[in-house]
Amino acid sequence: AESSLVLTNAALSAVQIVYSPLIEYAYALPFGWNMISLPLTVEDPSLEAIFPDAISLFGFESGYVSASRLEAVTGYWINLVDQETVTIQGASHTDCTANIPSGWSMVGPCDSSVSVDDLKTDNPDLISVFGFEAGYFSAENMFPGDGYWMNMVAAGAFDPGSAPAGKPV
Repeated sequence: AESSLVLTNAALSAVQIVYSPLIEYAYALPFGWNMISLPLTVEDPSLEAIFPDAISLFGFESGYVSASRLEAVTGYWINLVDQETVTIQGASHTDCTANIPSGWSMVGPCDSSVSVDDLKTDNPDLISVFGFEAGYFSAENMFPGDGYWMNMVAAGAFDPGSAPAGKPV
């Protein structure tokens, strides 16, 4: 059975089994402005806990709003004084869906990559998705930890789990 293991080596004197339901994600961000999202549920989602040296964090709700905490499925602009590599540890989000208003919103996937074409198939109100890496680009896939601009014709559900991206070969 998948949940059992049989050891038949008589020379073994001890076995240690370690199980952790936690997942790790590493951000590798250049200095300056970056679009990010929170791919995992972490113990403390505050900016101070995850990026203590960040200058600022902004979300978007019909305009830019200062943020002090990161939330699932939401995209953010973060301003860093230096290049940073930060590893977070957490669990998969239990709810990875959001209601997105019409027009532009900042979003992010959860802990899996998402195919934008498949999202468009599932939601015909989705016009476009743009990422940012030293400039804007039209996104084919959305990757965990990255933030994206999403443009919707009408308000609708954003369910990144409904459109998993295939793994590159």
